[in-house]
Amino acid sequence: MRNEKKDIELRYTACEVRADIDSEGKPYLEGYAIRFNEPSVDMGGWVEVVAPGAIKLGEDTQAYDNHNYDKLIARESNETLTLIEDEQGVKVRIYPNLNTTDGKDTYEKVKSRLYKGMSFGFYSEGAVWEFDTDVEPPVGLLKSASTFEVSPVGNPAYPTTSIDARAIEKMADRKPHPKPIDGGEDDGEVISDGERATPNKDALDDAWRNYRISRITEQKS
Repeated sequence: MRNEKKDIELRYTACEVRADIDSEGKPYLEGYAIRFNEPSVDMGGWVEVVAPGAIKLGEDTQAYDNHNYDKLIARESNETLTLIEDEQGVKVRIYPNLNTTDGKDTYEKVKSRLYKGMSFGFYSEGAVWEFDTDVEPPVGLLKSASTFEVSPVGNPAYPTTSIDARAIEKMADRKPHPKPIDGGEDDGEVISDGERATPNKDALDDAWRNYRISRITEQKS
């Protein structure tokens, strides 16, 4: 079980997770646990975008059934879990052991479409956000975070069903203050660990552009 003393944050992606059989006849689960440059839902007065390359993969990332840390179904160290980063995000392939109750149950939940998405967990400590307050709602670009687990999940109502109330309050507290109105310079928004982010204009421009396009698409649909 993971160290419960560390603050953990969970993120859900609406990308499909599917159950299939590989060329050797082994059952697997596959989907994107992390998608880059896509806005989240309301995080308490702001939205979050994960920057390409922001996620630092752990040395032995593990996979669980719906973030239940008593139900370990795969891990990198025994080659039952693989994570591949591409231009879209981080793609996950899980080989659950169908001879175990947890592995079989998770596989069947995905196969029967009870589970329709993926999620990932990362530690709050050391995570870095950079905020843009020129848009409404403000956007927080997640520039660095260390992930330790991924999970097939059933409930897509992110974030309220994927993290506890205390974590939701922390995210709301992270909402940036408006930029100065007295003509003074904005020296950067305070991020979760008390340091200040260093602006990366190209990364921000790409993220904001994708965010605005998605908002326009939503309004037209």
